[in-house]
Amino acid sequence: MSQENLINHGGSLWRHFRDRLHKAPHLLIPGLLAWLRGWWYRIKFLIQFKRFSAGKFFRVYGPLIVTGPGCVEFGDNCLVILNTIKPVTLRTLSPAAMVKLHDHAGLNGPSIR
Repeated sequence: MSQENLINHGGSLWRHFRDRLHKAPHLLIPGLLAWLRGWWYRIKFLIQFKRFSAGKFFRVYGPLIVTGPGCVEFGDNCLVILNTIKPVTLRTLSPAAMVKLHDHAGLNGPSIR
């Protein structure tokens, strides 16, 4: 179900997740672990004084590396998926640099500089 359908028909994102869980219950544990890992990275980057922010339902399925003095922002319902070859790496080279992913976006193994 697209986000437009959720908005146009008065549905909620929670209802969408509940329906997906009903269709694929085997994804509950990996999804919950990825959501917790997303919170771990928020805390880790906060402690490291990185300019990092993430919206609701940010999920990380593998290593996420953020380096550099710039800003990295994820919107709501974003996910980061480990590539089998290398982890997701986001590197900013100047304090004015910004890497921003809007709502409902995903990354699968890129290295962005």
